[in-house]
Amino acid sequence: MAWLITQRSAIQGKLDRYQRSIEAAKDRMKSTRNELKALDKVIGLHEVKVNPAAIKGKPPNRTRIFAKGKLSRFIIKICIQRGVGVAVAPTEVTVLFLEELNMPLNSATLRDMRSRVQTQMRNLKAKGILQRHDVDPKGGPTPESQWSLKAPLDF
Repeated sequence: MAWLITQRSAIQGKLDRYQRSIEAAKDRMKSTRNELKALDKVIGLHEVKVNPAAIKGKPPNRTRIFAKGKLSRFIIKICIQRGVGVAVAPTEVTVLFLEELNMPLNSATLRDMRSRVQTQMRNLKAKGILQRHDVDPKGGPTPESQWSLKAPLDF
């Protein structure tokens, strides 16, 4: 009986926490709706007439799932392992990075992380660390961009 009481207590605790979370979310939603109504009134006062209901919501920023700079360091590490001028594809880097983070390799995670990898590779190119190859070293076009370290390594 003691075990049953302990289990019920734990489950009731979870429910209580979920209920508090729901109530807090309702309060935040009410506050946010009030902010939106206030902005709608101000928009209505402007000389340029815009229907506030036609303005679409902007998605929130992606949450940080790893430390700042970790992805850049990982990309550079993979490129150094391959060698200067040896190209690597963003999908390949993405799979290796997900494996290092012990994250599931499903299509949604792969798509999201691949987007982050491509963005970071472009940033590293802008800093002069990577270079992009649009043609396969064997001569034909590539299905996705290929990236390598830029020689000489002076960063």
